[in-house]
Amino acid sequence: MVDVIQDSLLKASKDLAYDIDAKIKATFDSASTSAPDHVIQYSDAVNEDIELADVLAMRKLLIDQNIDPRECFLGVGSAQEKNMLAIDNFISSEKYGSNQPILNGEIGQVFGMRVIVSNVFSGTDSYAWHPSASGFALQQGVRVQRDYDLAQLAWRYSLDYIGGFSVLDSGKRVVKIEETP
Repeated sequence: MVDVIQDSLLKASKDLAYDIDAKIKATFDSASTSAPDHVIQYSDAVNEDIELADVLAMRKLLIDQNIDPRECFLGVGSAQEKNMLAIDNFISSEKYGSNQPILNGEIGQVFGMRVIVSNVFSGTDSYAWHPSASGFALQQGVRVQRDYDLAQLAWRYSLDYIGGFSVLDSGKRVVKIEETP
């Protein structure tokens, strides 16, 4: 027998986690456009395929802000994942010499940055960020409520939270690569 309530709450929790991730990613869209500009164009401007030259450009901008790129993440969507996996230096672990455990959602490392694939990164846009690039606070943690709906002779469940999200350091701890900055 399937526990329908537990299954529904599990699916709703995943959607809620996606919502939080999407709001954090939305703060990345506030990457600094002042000198130096942290919104750059792909080196392959025709196909918008991420390449090692793009990763090096992202690293340079982060290093110029006194950020250690080994503490940073590179986020790509499914459109760029296939391009990342086509880079020989990326897929050959002996070339970056790491035996660190792989995190959930991580597909590897490139030049010290952990590469994360997520559906919140839509289209061809890619992001590199330090964990301190975005701040968020939950005033009320995730709450599950239920109420009986007499008209439907059923219980209604809801999940909610109260929180805020903001880019930090004027967007200098995140780099965004897009088709046309």
